Amino acid sequence: MSDLKPIFDNEGNRLYNVRQAAKIIGGICEATLARWAERGVTSFGFKIDVKFEPLIHAPNGYRHEALAHREVRRLVPEEDVLALKDVLQEAGKPKRRSGGLSASELERLEEAAIRIQRRRRSQIVAKHL
Repeated sequence: MSDLKPIFDNEGNRLYNVRQAAKIIGGICEATLARWAERGVTSFGFKIDVKFEPLIHAPNGYRHEALAHREVRRLVPEEDVLALKDVLQEAGKPKRRSGGLSASELERLEEAAIRIQRRRRSQIVAKHL
């Protein structure tokens, strides 16, 4: 994780773009994580707090042959990246293949996501006491 330099927001929180987050998490591809980030929730119900940062382009900054010109970049907080990594490790990383997740994989991931989210909530409450 040391070679992936995070982006810091105004409050000093560490954020990663989708490509960096996918490398840290492992076991999922960048396109899947980008889709989850766009929706703000994974296919198994784990909520991701995504921040959208506008991209500033020079007048000739676009490649004309590009299929899409992005106006914003999606940034995922480090705590969500690490929590999602924990969920995938706890549930057992799904096998990489085309198509979606199987019903049993989704069920394991949902259960792991619920456990991790409960843990995170209890840690947040403990911080505020």
